[in-house]
Amino acid sequence: MEAIELADKETKDILSTQHANEGREANGLSPISFRSNPMLLNMDPPKYMLWVLKSVKAAELEQALLVLPMMSVERLVQYLLVLLKRNMAVKLCSKVAVFVVKTHKKAILASQGLSRPLRELKGVMRVRLEAERDVGGLRGHHEGGGREEREQEHRGRLEIFGDLGRAGVGQ
Repeated sequence: MEAIELADKETKDILSTQHANEGREANGLSPISFRSNPMLLNMDPPKYMLWVLKSVKAAELEQALLVLPMMSVERLVQYLLVLLKRNMAVKLCSKVAVFVVKTHKKAILASQGLSRPLRELKGVMRVRLEAERDVGGLRGHHEGGGREEREQEHRGRLEIFGDLGRAGVGQ
């Protein structure tokens, strides 16, 4: 949760600096240089979120995601969407997205703010996971199998989003 708040603050600072620079340039003044927060380890906010997700042990990550407030869930979904669009850590981002959707399903269904991002996340995840499966399928074919298990896991992930679609989220 702290990482989400830190990344959000950095995003806000970046946007406010860009806005201030637009005004300064319009008035003929030189732009202000942006100084990133050293706590983000010289990374942009989505990359920092990915670093945090990778650095936390699976059991601890699960516990943190279980108690995540809805506002943080919404922000995490946005960061996962950006990371998936950038094709970064597709498996990890997909696992986190599926876990968050499963865990917070009732709150997500009650929230109208997540319908569009979840619809977009579903589409991006489908494309990225199919690409991963295709690459893995070729490797699995030569190594003697495992494709069926990967396809079933992929279908299971997408079924969660199908359940949300039938419940009215993303429509």
